[in-house]
Amino acid sequence: MSILGNRVPRREDPAFLTGGDRYLENLPLDGGLRVVYVRSTVAHARITAVDTEAARSAPGVVAVFTAADIDLAPLPPAMDTMHQAMLRPWLADGVVRFVGEAVAAVVAGSWVEAVDAAELVFVDYDPLPAVVDPRAALDGETLLFREAGTNVVCELAVPPAADPGGDLFEGCEVVVRATLHNHRVAPCPLEVQAAACRWEPDGRLTQWSSTQTPHMVKAALAGAYGLAPEQVRVIAPDVGSAPSAGRTPRPCCCRGSPAGSAGPSGGGRPAPRAWWRWATAGRSARRSSSAAPGTGASSPTGSPPPRTAAPTR
Repeated sequence: MSILGNRVPRREDPAFLTGGDRYLENLPLDGGLRVVYVRSTVAHARITAVDTEAARSAPGVVAVFTAADIDLAPLPPAMDTMHQAMLRPWLADGVVRFVGEAVAAVVAGSWVEAVDAAELVFVDYDPLPAVVDPRAALDGETLLFREAGTNVVCELAVPPAADPGGDLFEGCEVVVRATLHNHRVAPCPLEVQAAACRWEPDGRLTQWSSTQTPHMVKAALAGAYGLAPEQVRVIAPDVGSAPSAGRTPRPCCCRGSPAGSAGPSGGGRPAPRAWWRWATAGRSARRSSSAAPGTGASSPTGSPPPRTAAPTR
């Protein structure tokens, strides 16, 4: 039967409508610990002190982690076209670069205990100038990654200019230059970004992740832990994530693992973690407003315009 002109039921709808869906929060991970993050309240600052003593002695707390406790190399950008010096630590190490960046991880026996203990972590900040305008960011007066020497994450010329030093629009009859403004947006997934992990008795790592790219998450985890790909299994249950909220593996997609259990030595308890709704809105991709300068041109009849475009940043 042709689908043209006929009603085509979605096969996944009955489970969603009757409670038979399997989001990460629905997974039966018996004995699992809960991970809650202490997040930065400032946009850009040096971390001068992190006091976790009160949190470590709070009821139900199993462990509290800071950057000093994570013996893992920072994660590089997910795409090769991005500036590879802009490394992301698993937990903020010395500097926070945006509101909501994870500074500490509290592991407890229940969600309530982890939330209460996270409130007891004291972080002292020395504020630095914030970068809130994309055009001002290009000036480089305030750098978020000093090692990179720039705030430009990616620069592409589409297509590459044949003569970079020449006039790209020479011979064009009309040249229009404009700045296009994109308003601030934030993905709003059905289930906030979440993950759960478990080290198996044989040393393998199993991670459940609300991601649309489980293979990329698997590669990131294997690289971070020095494991062979076959030692890592990533399972994506029903994903309630918007496309840009769960696409690329960032530290948030993988971070449940180091805070999770007994580690690669095996036998640890599963450790689920989930973001707050506000954290998803504030931390997901494609959330910032932007201003993109561009140039367009047309040529006299019969003379095709140069196939060039200004660099995209």
